[in-house]
This record gives sequence, structure tokens and C-alpha cells, in this order.
Amino acid sequence: MRKDGMTISTVLGGAALKAQRQGWLRACVPPSARRRLGTAASGLITRSTDDLVDDWSRPLVGTGDRAVLKTTPAVAPGEAIPPSPTGVDATEIELPAEAPRCLLVTMSLDVARGMDEMVAFLALRLRSHGFRTAILLTPLTPEHDVEDRLAPMLSAAGIEVAVAREPAARQWVRRWAPDVISAHDAPDWVLNEARSMAVPYVKMVHGIHALFGCDWSAEAERSRDMAAIVAVSEIVRRQYLRSVPAFPSERIVTIPNGVDHLRRVPRDRLTARAALGLKDEFLFVCLARHDANKNQFGLVSAFDEVAARHPEAHLLMAGHVGPPGYAMQVRRERDRLAARDRVHLRNHAADPAFLLAAADGFVLNSFFEGGPLVTMEALHAGVPVVASDVGSVRDQLGTDPSRGYLVRNPLGDPLEVNWTTIASACYARQINREELVEALCALVREREQRASKREELAADSAERFHPDHCLRAHANLLHSCVTGRPLGRKRAA
Repeated sequence: MRKDGMTISTVLGGAALKAQRQGWLRACVPPSARRRLGTAASGLITRSTDDLVDDWSRPLVGTGDRAVLKTTPAVAPGEAIPPSPTGVDATEIELPAEAPRCLLVTMSLDVARGMDEMVAFLALRLRSHGFRTAILLTPLTPEHDVEDRLAPMLSAAGIEVAVAREPAARQWVRRWAPDVISAHDAPDWVLNEARSMAVPYVKMVHGIHALFGCDWSAEAERSRDMAAIVAVSEIVRRQYLRSVPAFPSERIVTIPNGVDHLRRVPRDRLTARAALGLKDEFLFVCLARHDANKNQFGLVSAFDEVAARHPEAHLLMAGHVGPPGYAMQVRRERDRLAARDRVHLRNHAADPAFLLAAADGFVLNSFFEGGPLVTMEALHAGVPVVASDVGSVRDQLGTDPSRGYLVRNPLGDPLEVNWTTIASACYARQINREELVEALCALVREREQRASKREELAADSAERFHPDHCLRAHANLLHSCVTGRPLGRKRAA
């Protein structure tokens, strides 16, 4: 046991990582490129990302305020991502000895991943609803560095985080003796352990992508031992029930994510824009991992038409670089555009609020999402959103045009998205392109009226996405599982 409360054990070897990366290589590098590269294609998975994204120390336009740019946590080049402030100290909440114990199990605790942020949120906040919480982290790969991610932050806030793999993890679970398990992309053995301990097991489905290619008959068998399933959106709920129709519909509930406002401190707009060198330019921001499912290639390709109509438009895409083969294709597409100087590819921003403060519009053209936090955070910052029909985005935008525009999924029907259909459409002209271009152009044309409504949009979103709504629903569900009360509802709110 380490002093910071974390238990360390061995993690998985590299075999699983190699297989996963080769699968991504097939999906993200076009067949023609793989044929040209031959065996050298495998080198793409280990290529340095330095030449795939631009240097954060350079402003987007002109010279900018380099002093601010170099010191803001959003753009400090080459530095480790600092732990984000939680705003919550779990040790300040006194719980009785008999308080129910909720164990959250996940395979990663990385910043800028919605699922991992949600695990951290629940671990910290469920204590205010009477739960004693802990996290079991079962890393997928040895490359997962718990030192620079969310785990140390959570430990510092008073949450016990155990990092182990089977069988040591099984022993730790039995010692901790949970009353309920909240599983977030957890390995199968956790469900088996919960069954043997007679502990209710609640599976949270953050997106149907977690089940792409799975054996649905085996999933149906596993689901028999689950006390409940939480879906982050109605689309995800419908997708699961379509594939596992025998699962009792009243035991799968929809609980939309919320925005943890204590971890998103507003930034000054004028300072942010000055640091990025922006004056009268219209800035679209996309905050997403550079990965095929986020569809940066389709966005970059479509943005060329937006830029041709609106010379003031710029697009900033910031996020961790995923498979370098895909990032390389995005960069090549960007470099062939007439507007290449107005499309900016950057690495992860540790302080997304800095970029949202500078933004005039936010865009997310993903093939799939679960309950994307990033679109909620954009609205929470008063930034109108253009997004494809994925996950809970339809509910987030609603029918109020002041929030932005919902466009079709790049594949049409979001229920038909899988790795095969993504691979076929990844580098092709996508069916939502014209609709996406028109929506982005509309935001540019409506710039002044939307700017005047920025504070109003932020206030509306702060209320709709308040974390207490999400937290209360999760707490009620978990208490029901512990006490054995019937759920009896399809949607929690």
C-alpha cells in the first residue's frame, strides 16, 4: 500500500495492446496506403506525434500574446497534464460505519475521456448521498501511466484507488467488501466475482461502441446477473435493448451525464483570444481525441467549403493523438486544402475552458458518442454547438435553435454505426457533408446575435446540465440495488 492510498500490482502485457492497435491500423489507414507502405505500415503505430500536430506555443493567427500562451495550463507545450482541481474533498464528509459501500471499477482513469471523468465524478460525489466509495482500476496496458492521470488527484481528494489485475484484484475486492459495484467497461471477471459474493452489479454503458463486435448471445447471458444497466442516452438504451431484447426494459435506465462545474473554471474571453492571436476571426473549436470515430477527416474536408464562403472562419481541433496513421491522414487532408492555414491541429488542452472562452462556435462530427461531456461543456460556456446525431446530443440541443444545430450522423442512421461501417466511410464523402457545411456557415452568419445571447445560453445550460440531476439519479438507482427495491422506471432524471 502506497502512502497516497493506491495499491499497485502488475498490469497486462503487450499482446492485447498489439492486437488492438493492429485493428485500429486497419480501420484508420486506407487500404491503398497500407499497400504502399507494406510492412512499414506497422511503424505508424509507434511514430512520434510531434510532426502530426502543431506546436501549442504558436498562436493560431499572427503573433498573439505569447506570454499568456506559454503560461496558461491549456497550452503549456511538452508538459505533463496537471491534475485538475476537484473542488471536492471526500475526507470532509463523515459517513457512519454502516454506510453502503460502492465500488467503481474501470480499466482507465485518463483525463479528457468522458467515461473516466464520470467515474471520478461519481467516486467523489456519491459520498454526499451516503455512499462510501472506492475505485478499482484494472489497466488494459502497461502504457497506462496512473501517475499523470486522474488517480493521484482522486487519492489526494480522499478516494481510495486500487490499481491491480486479476487475481490480486479479486482479493482486494473481497477485502474491501462492496455492497454494490458500479462497472464502467470492467473486465468480465468482475461480474463473476460480484455473482459469487452476491453483490448487485450495475453496468454503465457509456456508448454502444464498447460492445462493437461483441458476442451478443454471450452478453445476453452475462446480463442475467446484472442488477441494472445505466445508459447515458436514449439512443444507447435502444441500441442495447435491440441487441439484448430479453433484458427487462425496466432495469435499463437512462441517466444523462452532467457537467461538473467545480472542475470547469470560466476563463476571460478577451485574454484567451489575444493569446491565440485572434481579432475579428470566427473560431470553431473541436475538442476530441484525434481518432477515426471522432471523424476529424470528415470535418476537415467539409470545412474547406465553409472557409471558401467565409474567409474569417478558422477551425481548431485539439485532443490527444490516437492512432498516428489516422492523424497522418487528417494532416495530409488539411495540408491539401486551400484554407490549410485556417485549420489548426493541436494536442490535448488541459484547460478546455480557455479554448471555449475564445470560441465562437463548437463542432463535433463524430460517428458515435455516448453522452458527450464536451458538447455539454461548450453549451455550459455559452458556445453554440453544431454536432452530428450521436448519443445524447439530440437531447442536449433539444429544439431550441439558440443552442445550435443538430445534423445527421455521418452514416445516416446512428443505430447502424460499427467499426466496419466507420471504416467504409472514414475517408469518403459523407452523407451529412452539405448539412454540416450549411450549419457551420449559419453560425458564422448569426455571429452577432449569438454573441449577445452567450450569457443566456450559459445560464440555461448550467441549469439543465447541473451535476446534481445526474448524481441524484445514480444515487437513487444504487440505493435501490442495495436495498432490493424494484427500479420500475425506464428513465431516471
